[in-house]
Amino acid sequence: MAATVVSGARAILKIGDEEIGYATGVQASEQIDYQPVEQLGEVDVVTYEPTARRITMSCSLLRILDATQLTNLFPASGQGTTASVLDFSELTAEVIDNHGNGQTLYKFEGVKPTSRNFTLDRGGIMMVNANFVCTRMLVDNS
Repeated sequence: MAATVVSGARAILKIGDEEIGYATGVQASEQIDYQPVEQLGEVDVVTYEPTARRITMSCSLLRILDATQLTNLFPASGQGTTASVLDFSELTAEVIDNHGNGQTLYKFEGVKPTSRNFTLDRGGIMMVNANFVCTRMLVDNS
């Protein structure tokens, strides 16, 4: 029986209501932090208790002149103010199977930008890397 494998050619990235048409990669990480429970008179840890869940997401984008896709991902910079950062609304992001039924494979909620950088070299295409923190990552396994 042949399995359907998700590949980059099948997937699209959507942040908010906007499809990021020039995304070239998406990475995500989910980490659960545990605190050891210890007691006096014992060398061994009794157990570990979860204390936090941290989710990050990053994407690589082609830089397109006159494209608005990058301007909505971050608070205004340059002439931006502290208020533009403090008032920046949380985003949602989705990785969607663009082939077949359009199923959302991963959905990220509470998305906030943390950093962005770009790469440009003599023989290459300008790439922008954007990093985010998220409050939740939902996985559709259907």
